[in-house]
Amino acid sequence: MNVDELYQKAQILLHEGRNKEAREVGHQLLKLRFSGAFEILARSFHQEGALPVAIQVLESGTREAPSVWLLWMQLGNYYSEAGRYGEAVEAYQAAKGCPAADTEQILFNEALLRLKLSSREKGLTLLSELIRSTESKEMRLAALTHRLSALVESEQLTEALIELGEAFLHDSDNAEILTKLSLQLLSQGDEKNAVNLARQALGLKRAGQAASVLRQVEGETSERCFLYRVVLRGRLEEEDGPIYHFHKTAKVYARNEAEASAFAVDFEPEDVRAELEVRELVKLDGPTEDRLGVDWSSGLMFFDPEEEPSCS
Repeated sequence: MNVDELYQKAQILLHEGRNKEAREVGHQLLKLRFSGAFEILARSFHQEGALPVAIQVLESGTREAPSVWLLWMQLGNYYSEAGRYGEAVEAYQAAKGCPAADTEQILFNEALLRLKLSSREKGLTLLSELIRSTESKEMRLAALTHRLSALVESEQLTEALIELGEAFLHDSDNAEILTKLSLQLLSQGDEKNAVNLARQALGLKRAGQAASVLRQVEGETSERCFLYRVVLRGRLEEEDGPIYHFHKTAKVYARNEAEASAFAVDFEPEDVRAELEVRELVKLDGPTEDRLGVDWSSGLMFFDPEEEPSCS
């Protein structure tokens, strides 16, 4: 294998959690004097919880290859995780000074770090700059999500919602951010606003974890319930148009199968309920004490009725 193939192999091993094997490949890359070896070795130790060792590896890497921005950024991330914030800022600065550095990614990580520090306003400013300047949809959404989350954390919900409205996102992206903010508000004990945002999210996209907020706040408490997976089969028919068949999956807390089925169907918009049928129902966990209702719902998964896929 050449260097690129070894590097890709190590990435796959890390993704699969095979850290020891990844380290073996990392040592091969080190012998070939490939700077990515330090990244692989550090990540393998980090995934095993050995953060100090991972930091030592990257410190060696930045000494050996001081012009590789990725090593400096990774070192900054690990310094931040270890609470060594001053050294993290210095590492990010070093990363930005390297040739061909991904400045946006470095600034994003630096912004998240500064949100933890006394320079919180600087972090918010960096995120605002990224939102305005980036051409990457993924980076824009990530920066916006973290900025709004920081505003909500500091009890500036109105400002966060104004900024979200001014971002002019697609409904699905709007729903995703509203759901995250709703869950955050719930964790902060603000049930009223959490429910409000969850309902807004579900109004845009009838899927995701927003249902969990409603269940946790408004669901009836049961001393003995079960977690079920319910797969629904349905269809959408456009006027004078084609018919679209779909599956949709929900995870539901209920006392029995009949109740689980009813919760899953009633969660869906009224205009499609008549066409819904339960395709599969599986008990996942329980009994337990919890609140009843839909905890999560998938999007619509369309299929050709002549080639209907298995639900399992």
